[in-house]
Amino acid sequence: MFGTTVERLATELGEALEGFDVAVVEPREAAALVPVVEQLVRRATAARTLLVGRAAESNDFDGGVRGPRSAVGWAARATGVSPRQAMRELQAAQRLREASGTQSAFLAGDLSAEQAARIAEAAAISPGSEAELLTTARERPQEVEGRCRHIKAHAAGREAQAARQERHRRARRLVRGEDDDLAATVSMVMPGVLGARFDQLLAPFVQQVVDRARVEGRFEPMAAHRLDGIFLALESANGTADIAGSPDAAGDGRVPVRGRGKGSGRTRRLPQPKVIVRVDAAAVARGHALDGERLDLQVDGHPPVPIGVDELGRILTDDDPLVAVVATDGIDVTHVVHLRHDPTPEQATALDWLHDRCANPACDAWGPLETHHEPPYALSRHTRLDELVRLHGDCHDHATTGGATYQRIAHTPHWQPVTPDDPRHPCHPHHRLRPPTAGRSPAPTARPETSTPTGQAALPLDPPGDPPRRHAT
Repeated sequence: MFGTTVERLATELGEALEGFDVAVVEPREAAALVPVVEQLVRRATAARTLLVGRAAESNDFDGGVRGPRSAVGWAARATGVSPRQAMRELQAAQRLREASGTQSAFLAGDLSAEQAARIAEAAAISPGSEAELLTTARERPQEVEGRCRHIKAHAAGREAQAARQERHRRARRLVRGEDDDLAATVSMVMPGVLGARFDQLLAPFVQQVVDRARVEGRFEPMAAHRLDGIFLALESANGTADIAGSPDAAGDGRVPVRGRGKGSGRTRRLPQPKVIVRVDAAAVARGHALDGERLDLQVDGHPPVPIGVDELGRILTDDDPLVAVVATDGIDVTHVVHLRHDPTPEQATALDWLHDRCANPACDAWGPLETHHEPPYALSRHTRLDELVRLHGDCHDHATTGGATYQRIAHTPHWQPVTPDDPRHPCHPHHRLRPPTAGRSPAPTARPETSTPTGQAALPLDPPGDPPRRHAT
């Protein structure tokens, strides 16, 4: 019965698409049809995944006809994908049998194939997390991947974590290949701790490459500079590197910013990659982290990597100045206030720990993050941790040049952007067009003085009577 229904639907869809010309569809109608087609594709993919898994239970894939001897080979030929993709689909089908909630959501079109596979894999390790992951996929789909990774990393005990670390060590490799355009490709796989060390060792050479490119007026993607930095490091090890013309050869490691305008003549350098080790005291005492606890390592712009207590000990004994450890029972820097623009080292480390991704929930991107003051430092004249937010470059520009503000979303690490046309924005006309007070205008209140530590002069604030101004932080 089910097979007949599927064949009929496939025939009707084929007849509907016969002679289809997208040019006759209005753009507005096309935008409305995209979610409908996406639901259709998701449900069809769910049915295909379950059917492939069911067919793999038997060795008679082609009804007695001579064909592939393995289920993976048959699935790859039947679906037109690579053997690796076919194997992943078969594994997802097997896990979905035990995750009934995920299977139902997949068939209903609420999950993509990748989301269903990740949730089913995490639910197989921690069955109690399936309902939470389905809620996350429905409300915050961009967080599903990170949440599933965290559950898989922390659900197992210390022995399983040690086995995983040994598996990563044995799987380390560097593969040289070519793409379709015959360009050389290099793929590296290594444990997360080695990846953090790789970024640290490579950073000075990338800095030299970037400095030379800026002086020469070349602006290229950072990925290209990283590759050039690898070659510079290898040539330096062999004694064949030509770094005499590098701006870093002067010893100060800074590069002049060329061009006309306000930034001409200044110097700048890229920040060194900082390694943040997040530690929960209970996890250290136990020897491994449970679900909801932190015992991991993170390099700027990359997802956190779970580590063990043994690796934590080796990191602490290295005495690397670019490694910062954040413990749950350490110094509370939430209420530390100082009058400079840049956060203190303790505040910067805590900020890296609180915001490992962009705080804008619509972005939620990894990568280099920028610090934004809310309210702006030009108005507050102080720096507090609870008034700082880490944003991606585009989201930060939205505030500094687009006039938007950010408001904290209660009980979450996210900050919501508020545009100037929003009534919640402090500069919205709704706040300026209030009825005047009856009688004469109220006398201006005395401007409060700024408290400063002993030996520091109070910083000047905006003159009394001036309207609040939005400044770049």
